[in-house]
Formats: sequence, structure tokens, C-alpha cells
Amino acid sequence: MDIECTLDSDLIFDQRIVDAVQSPEGCCNISHILDPVFARQLPRIAGKTPALPYFTANDGRCFRIGWFVGYADESTELAGPLQPGINCGKLDGRITEQSLPEIINLTALDLFGGGDRLLPFAALCDDGPPISLRWQNYDFPVNDSLCFDTSTDPHTIVVCDALKAADAANEWEDGVVGDIRYDTFIAPVAKAFADFATMLRAHP
Repeated sequence: MDIECTLDSDLIFDQRIVDAVQSPEGCCNISHILDPVFARQLPRIAGKTPALPYFTANDGRCFRIGWFVGYADESTELAGPLQPGINCGKLDGRITEQSLPEIINLTALDLFGGGDRLLPFAALCDDGPPISLRWQNYDFPVNDSLCFDTSTDPHTIVVCDALKAADAANEWEDGVVGDIRYDTFIAPVAKAFADFATMLRAHP
């Protein structure tokens, strides 16, 4: 099922970044073969807002997608004027706050295990549209996200709770635990992206 997006949202896409992420060398230490259904749709949906934004996780909670993660870096040419980021006013926020690899590599706290296990692909709304997936601090936490869990084959879809992920990352960095406890902050949604695409709907 092809995902349709709203016309008023920006495409943030650079095939060069997609190819680099999927190469053996990786892109800024991120290296994964993307779900083929997702990869086929990326040139149309990266950075954009789905027309059918709602879905329900396995635990019964309803979520709304704000935008799909972009694939772009500082060398990517984006349409329209520069949109300043939160803390990087000279760089376009569509890259620093919304796109791989920057939302993982520039973050102050690693919520996604460096991309080794969790690969974010969409930002979720809370009280309003999502602003960023790049962690700043507890006073300005990032939005929750949809991620591929790359520890499974095929890669399953999970919701990542940003605040709980920050707590787990801090425990690991402080040596409280030997490994990041992913089970404390991810919730299953679908077995693969193709299944997830059929779950999207227009209303809660």
C-alpha cells in the first residue's frame, strides 16, 4: 500500500544518503539495509506528513504521525528558504532536527543506540506538531518516534518513548546497567512496514 502525503509538507530526500546508509561502509556509523517497501516509498514521503496519520499500537494506544524522517545532510539542496534549527541557527532545521544521519549523530544523548538497533523513521505528535527528534535536554525533550527495530528480521515497527529512552540511555552511560534496556521504552506496532502502512487511518 502506497502512503499518500499532504501537499503542504516538505520533501526532505537525498538518494545519496539512502545509498550511504545501505552501503557496507554506512553513513556516519549508521549502516542498515532498509525495509524494501519503506525504501521504495522514501522518495515520496521523506520529511512529509501522511494524509492518513493515525495508527494504534499493539497495547491499544492511538498515535498521530507528524512527519516522516528525512534523509539529508548539509550538502543536500532543499526547496524553499532556510528553516533555522533550534540550536543550530545557521543550519537548516529540516536537516538538524528532522533528518538522518544528523538526528542521531548530533544529539546530546543517544536515544537510538547510535542507530545500531533503533532506526527512527517518523516523529509523533504530542500536544502539537513534532519539533525535533534530536535530543537537547530534559527541559526540551524530543518527540516520541516510530522506529525500525533492526534486531528482528524483518525489521519490526515500534514506538519509542523519548523520555523513557533518555532514562535508559543515562542508566547505561552511568554504568548502572550493562546494556540499554530497550524493553523499558519501546512498544510493538507491526511486524513490518508493509503491515504498518495498512494500519494508517484518517481519524483517531
